[in-house]
Amino acid sequence: MTKRSNGHATRLAIEPTTYQSGQLAGALFWTLAVKGDSGASDALKAAKAYLPVPGRALSLGACGCLAFVVEGLARLGRTDEAAALEQEAEMVVANGSLCVFSQHLFRTSAGIASGCARNWTRAEEHHQIAIQQADASPYRTARPLARYWYAEMLVTRGRADDLQRAQSLLAEAVRLFESAGIPWYARNTANRIALLEQMAGLH
Repeated sequence: MTKRSNGHATRLAIEPTTYQSGQLAGALFWTLAVKGDSGASDALKAAKAYLPVPGRALSLGACGCLAFVVEGLARLGRTDEAAALEQEAEMVVANGSLCVFSQHLFRTSAGIASGCARNWTRAEEHHQIAIQQADASPYRTARPLARYWYAEMLVTRGRADDLQRAQSLLAEAVRLFESAGIPWYARNTANRIALLEQMAGLH
C-alpha cells in the first residue's frame, strides 16, 4: 500500500502474523536502502518491530528481517546502527539456519555487524565462514555476496594488505555475479573496484 505526503511516496509493508513475519518488512527496507529511496527510514521503523530480541525465541521472519536490516544499514553508511545489532546477529548465527529464501547468509550479516562495531577478529571469522558455507551450498547468490561484504570489511579495516585482498575478492565477486546472471550487482561491484583502484593510486 502506498500513501503520498508532500509529493513523496511512503510505502507501508503489511504482512500477516506468522512465523515468517518480518521478512517482507526487512526486504522493503533493504530494497529502498539499495535504491537510495527517501522512504527507507520509514520502512526501517516498521522493520525494527520484527527484529530478534535477545533472550526470546527466534522466528524465521525475525532472522530474515535482521539480515535485510543489517545489510541495508551498511549500504546506507549507518554503521553505528548496524553495529548495535551485533548481539542479535550473533544470536541468529548460534541458533538459526544458514539463511532464508533471499540467500542472505546469516554469517555475512554477523560479519557486517561485527565489522561496523570494529570487532575485526570476529568479523573476519564470520566472513571467512560465510564464504565456506556459500561455496559448499547451492546458493549461487550468496557466493559473490559473501566475498563482496568480506571485501568491504577489509577496506574499512585498512591494514597493510587489506586493500589488495579486497580487490581480489571483489574481482571474484564480479565473475560470480555475472555467471549467476545478476548484472546490477556485477556492475555495482565493478564500479567499486574502479574506485578502490583510484584510492590505491593516490597513495
